[in-house]
Amino acid sequence: MFELDKTQYHLVAHLTGGKIHYPEPESVIRGHSPGRVFVDRVSGPRAAFIYVRGQGGFYLLGDAEQSGFVAEVERLVDTYFAPYLQAQGISGFEFSADDPAWHPAIRAAFSGRELQSDSQHVYLLDRPRWKEVAARAQAVPIDAALLNGPLGNDQFLARKLQDCWLTYDEFSAHGLGSCVVCDGRVVSLCFSGYAADQRHAIVVETLPESRRRGFAKLAAAALLEQYHAQDIIAHWDVMPGNLGSIALAESLGFAWAYTYCVYYFSL
Repeated sequence: MFELDKTQYHLVAHLTGGKIHYPEPESVIRGHSPGRVFVDRVSGPRAAFIYVRGQGGFYLLGDAEQSGFVAEVERLVDTYFAPYLQAQGISGFEFSADDPAWHPAIRAAFSGRELQSDSQHVYLLDRPRWKEVAARAQAVPIDAALLNGPLGNDQFLARKLQDCWLTYDEFSAHGLGSCVVCDGRVVSLCFSGYAADQRHAIVVETLPESRRRGFAKLAAAALLEQYHAQDIIAHWDVMPGNLGSIALAESLGFAWAYTYCVYYFSL
């Protein structure tokens, strides 16, 4: 296994055409988001294992016939990946694959561990219900003007953007966002956490003390208005048990599109 330098990430761009499309690792490959890229070989890689820092998890992409690559990942968990993750305060190893054909190799390679799996849903826009949200103008765009002003130093906003984007400039060039501001601080935001051309994965969060006031829906509706104007496909990725997030997505016009498998175990 080899780790690519950031200048080499383009070498795995051809591996992003799997049966399941993930904007998150593609955003890393494009140099928008922080992460790391590991491959089976540098020249003409056939498989890649991509770490997405903002999620603390990995994605397996490429030719599912490369079972030896999965075994190599497993061999490096304890000596290489675990120390790196634990240094960031992450106590579990989590990854997904871009093709169900990877699953037999994954289960075989990790058979000696307490490997668990769960489902993750992806919702896509089905109808423009966000247009029904009143007073969308109360949400302000997260653009260069906002980021270069006093709110650019807002700790909540800065932490969320820095989790997902390498720089503010990278976000301004490739992402979109909206936020709700109360008393001079950001209380809720919804933005492109990861971008792969016209497919953007949405991140939405509201400060605990400001929840249940409709702010998340307000910010999300304003973001979807921006997406609509630029023909961007929005991905709403959610755990089945997160009923609040699912309800919010459906209220905006999203509908379930597909489900994929997430593997995980404790370190």
